[in-house]
Amino acid sequence: MKFSVIVPVYNVQAYLSQYVENILEQDYENFELILIDDGSPDNCPTLCDDYAEKDCRVSVIHKENGGLSDARNAGILAADGDYLCFVDSDDFLCDCSMLSKLAEIVRETKADAVQYGHRCYWQSVDKYEDVPLRTLSELNYGEKIIWHILFIACLDFLLWRGFWILFES
Repeated sequence: MKFSVIVPVYNVQAYLSQYVENILEQDYENFELILIDDGSPDNCPTLCDDYAEKDCRVSVIHKENGGLSDARNAGILAADGDYLCFVDSDDFLCDCSMLSKLAEIVRETKADAVQYGHRCYWQSVDKYEDVPLRTLSELNYGEKIIWHILFIACLDFLLWRGFWILFES
């Protein structure tokens, strides 16, 4: 099972190296990291290209600025993994075995989508919120799985919150 990890990149030069290295440290090796340079005005385009030269798992898409959704869509079109994973460029993985665990969860549950357990910090109220792992599959929701994701679970499955969401491609 191959994962396509899609990361939009815009104006994050200060910590680009930290989060790219963080993803590349995964113990599960069958993945590609797609960095989408969304017209970043800083040194991100060069840094992304440097990673692609150093690691064959990394590819870079350079495009005009179109926003997060447009960048993610460009990554989806370029992906060749069995499952898509979305990570925002300000997120860090606290576990180097995250992809291994996701592969195990998918094998065991046959899930179509997985929201990996994570912790959110809400600055406005200075509070952390722990969000548990959730899975969705056609076994549970039948043909209504997309409807369920969009309208019932949308508060928990928003990509901008930095969740890992897997969709079989």
